[in-house]
Parts: sequence; structure tokens; C-alpha cells
Amino acid sequence: MVRFQGRVSPLDFRGAVFTNLTQDHLDYHKDFADYLQAKLILFRSLSQSGRSAFGVVNFDDPYGKDFIAASKAPVFTFGLNPGADFYGSAISMSPGGTLFDLEYDEKKYRVKIPLLGNFNVYNALAAIALLHGENLPLPFIIDSLSRVEQVRGRFQKVDFPKGPVVLVDYAHSPDGLINILKTANEIKKGRLILVFGCGGDRDKTKRPIMGKIGGEASDFAIITSDNPRTEDPHAIIAMVEAGMKETDGEYIIIADRREAIKEAIRQAKEEDLVVIAGKGHEDYQIVGKVKHHFDDFEEALAALKDRYQKV
Repeated sequence: MVRFQGRVSPLDFRGAVFTNLTQDHLDYHKDFADYLQAKLILFRSLSQSGRSAFGVVNFDDPYGKDFIAASKAPVFTFGLNPGADFYGSAISMSPGGTLFDLEYDEKKYRVKIPLLGNFNVYNALAAIALLHGENLPLPFIIDSLSRVEQVRGRFQKVDFPKGPVVLVDYAHSPDGLINILKTANEIKKGRLILVFGCGGDRDKTKRPIMGKIGGEASDFAIITSDNPRTEDPHAIIAMVEAGMKETDGEYIIIADRREAIKEAIRQAKEEDLVVIAGKGHEDYQIVGKVKHHFDDFEEALAALKDRYQKV
């Protein structure tokens, strides 16, 4: 029995996008199959009102076929594998952004986005497909993408004239963490230093999974607290550490998130890259049932200033 809240049932969607489906929210859904069925509701609802609607689906995701089958409206696909309607290839990255080729309808276009990572190429392709479905011309869409602004808390660089590159990202699931660390490893010059943890009162099964990912994909990790809510933060960290211990990854534990960020920046050399994962745009830390102001970006900037502006 799918848990259905009907939160969007009164809405008439003209378009819907499926990006990917990975383990998350299993504290609410009884299992992954239930989670999938809940996600499919949106695509099953397309065109029920008789209006012209369409779907956009990630061709590369293993669950993409389920969303294509569920849609009652035409579907455009996007991806990095041949066969997608909007096909991205020849990807190259630099600190200034990402370049790739877009192939659509037997034509090729060069696309530049001021964002990093294959996951942002997927996001750009999804946006292109969606906007083209709304009859906007491709040259206009591509030009607009070249001027998009960095999204707060999504692989966001903490600008500072000295020190290591520091990036803040919302990644709080296994898939999200894999994606950002893969991109970070592609652009790093020195070590990759990771600060991360897992939230309390949420899916416990992903904690050791994320610990293992952190150990395998970083050169040095600091396991810390991330919205412990009503759980003991040390108990959460122990579950993350269990996965870390399955790897040869070097790590330490600092439960205080502010101190963890400070230590990561203290240890980092100028050629290193620091990734602070889990909270992204959030400007709070939930301890017990109380929200306290806490912003990873602000903390990282303060730590950089403290290290490099001391007299």
C-alpha cells in the first residue's frame, strides 16, 4: 500500500521531470518499492485534465523506464548515453565551469555552464528538454544557461583570496555524496578533505553506506554531527564510522560541526580541496527539537578568515 498524502493532487501539471531515484526517505516509506510507486504518481497524473502536457525522463537512470511507462503524456529523454533524445557528450571541466556537446534532432550544439560536475550536465540537459518542450528555441536556452548563477549550497565555492578551495554541498544521501566526491576528485590538485555526517530521526540504513563512500572517495575525512534532532549525535556518528572502517580511509571524529569545519580548513594546504557535505543551503542545526542558527558557508568563511587574517 503506497503512502499517499495527496499534497499535489489538486494541481494540473503541464510538465514533469524525473532526474534519478536513489535510497532516501525510507524512514517514511516502508521500502524502496513503495518509494518508487509514490514518485510515479506525478507521471501517472499527467494529462488527466485533458491539457497538453509532457514528461522529461533521465534516460540513463535504471528507473527511467518505469516513469516512461507510467506517463500518460509524451516523454522526452535526456542523458549521457546514445539513444537519449537530448544527448550530452564530450564533457570537459575547469575551475570556471563545464563544457559539453548537446546532440538533438541530428544537430549538435556546444553548451557552457558556469557549474561543475556531470550531475550539473544532467541538470542542464533536463532543463533544456523541459524548456524546449515549452517551445523555447534551443539557441536561446543554451545562451541563458551560460549565465546561470551558482545555486546556494549546491557545490558552492566559498570565495576567499587565500587558502584551499572550499565547497559546500547539500549531499545527504549515498548517491548525492558519490556524485559530489566524484566531481571533487576530478578537479582537485592536492588532497580531498571531507567533512560530513548524517541526520538524526531519519533513515538509519544509509549511515554506514555513506561512511563507506566517504572513506573510499576522500583522502581524509572528518565525521561530524548533522542535525542530530532527538538522537544521540555520538550514536549516529558510530553508525557512519562503521562504514568508514570497511575502507582504508583516514579519518577523525569531531562531533561539534563548527570545530570539524575549522579543523578541516586548518589541516588543508592551499592545493587541497575541502568538501563540507550534508547541509548545503540550510542555515540551522536541529538539536533535540530546537533549531539553532548554523550555516556551513558562514562557518567555512569564518574559519578561512581566522586562519589567514591573523596578525
